[in-house]
Amino acid sequence: RPEFALEDKFRGEVVSKGVAVDQISKTLEVKIEILQPEVDIPVGVFARGDILVKTNQDALIIPSSALTRKKDGIYVYVIEEGIARQKEVVLGIIQDERIEILSGLSEKEEIVVLGNQELKDGLKVDILDKEE
Repeated sequence: RPEFALEDKFRGEVVSKGVAVDQISKTLEVKIEILQPEVDIPVGVFARGDILVKTNQDALIIPSSALTRKKDGIYVYVIEEGIARQKEVVLGIIQDERIEILSGLSEKEEIVVLGNQELKDGLKVDILDKEE
C-alpha cells in the first residue's frame, strides 16, 4: 500500500463509489477525479478525508449539543430575558457535530448548548459562561 501525505485541500468530483460499506474496515471505495491538474498525486494511493456533499452558505449551523430530542420532536432552548424557552426546530444537513437548522430558529437568538437536557420551558436561568 503506497503512502503519500498531503495536508492540502483539493476540489474534485466523485466519479464512482462502491455499493456497500466494508463491515470490517467501515470504509467505502470512492473514486474522485481531482479538478486541479497541477496537483501531482501518485497513481494508486489510498486517501483518507472528508467529502463535502452539499453546502449552503446561508445556513444556520448550531452544535449538536444544543439539541434536545423528545418523543414529539426536536428542540433547542433559547434564552429570552433570562427565561429558557423551548423551540421546535427542523434539521437539515448533519455533519460531524454541526447541525443545519432549516426552520424554528433565527441567528439572532441565544441558544443553550450545555445543561439543556435538564431545562424545562419557562424556567429562569442564570448564564454562567457566555461564549461569543
